[in-house]
Amino acid sequence: MSNEDHSLWIVFNGEIFNFVELKTELEKLGHRFRTHSDTEIILHAFESWDIDCFSRFNGQWALALWNTQTKTLVLSRDRIGVRPLFIHESNGRVLFGSEMKAIFADPVVPRVINPQGLDQTFTYWASIAPVTVFQGIEELPPGSVRIYKPGNEKRRGYTGLRRTLKHQELGNSVPPPRLLPKRRSSYRKNWNKQQDCACYAQMYR
Repeated sequence: MSNEDHSLWIVFNGEIFNFVELKTELEKLGHRFRTHSDTEIILHAFESWDIDCFSRFNGQWALALWNTQTKTLVLSRDRIGVRPLFIHESNGRVLFGSEMKAIFADPVVPRVINPQGLDQTFTYWASIAPVTVFQGIEELPPGSVRIYKPGNEKRRGYTGLRRTLKHQELGNSVPPPRLLPKRRSSYRKNWNKQQDCACYAQMYR
């Protein structure tokens, strides 16, 4: 999908739960929309707020934005890391995908095991980003943005997770009162994306 003048293109895997609220805010800024999808929201949000838009998103995503005018590639991953995003860089090229096999579709990419990534997988059940089980392929860490420009590359984390629970609270079945409003807000925003699925589940209970 692209914006109106085709200067900005997006490849997107995921969901933005608060896209309805963001759409209202963007419409007040003068943006007009052709669809009702959260994908288009990302395009317009990036136009208004650049990479700061990612800190406004409530959701899970792995995405790439390509600016045809500045020849700039922006890769972003959600703050928890629900959606994976793998990257391979070599000879001035950047390959990326939500699965490593998408990168291995290029026969030039070497298929060599990374002992560090393998050790992490056997120890923690998964490798720890940016390490993967293959040499030359890295995983974009959660909550980070990578920007590729001609002759330049920037790596930046756009958000961090603050510790909201004390150790002794982790075993409680009832969340602390201060977290209840956030949980209700999350349910309401998620409902915008899941109501069709919820109705389907209700019909076939």
